[in-house]
Amino acid sequence: MLIYQADIRNASEREQETLLEYEGKLESKREAVKRRTDFEKWRQEIAVEAATEALFASASRLRKMWAMEKLTGLFLCCAVVFF
Repeated sequence: MLIYQADIRNASEREQETLLEYEGKLESKREAVKRRTDFEKWRQEIAVEAATEALFASASRLRKMWAMEKLTGLFLCCAVVFF
């Protein structure tokens, strides 16, 4: 009878150890997933920031070109009128 109780106690202890081990592994996996999602979020933010800066730089260049075309057009218009 005592042998069976000892076996049951040992089995119960092994189950608890196994459960704790699996819970540790599960937590480790959850942390890995969280790190990956945090990294992806950070990478997305950086990509959006870079795209925004590129868009503003391109828009700035286009505004400068438009201003030069406008000035050139006004100059030609005035040059035609006066000459």
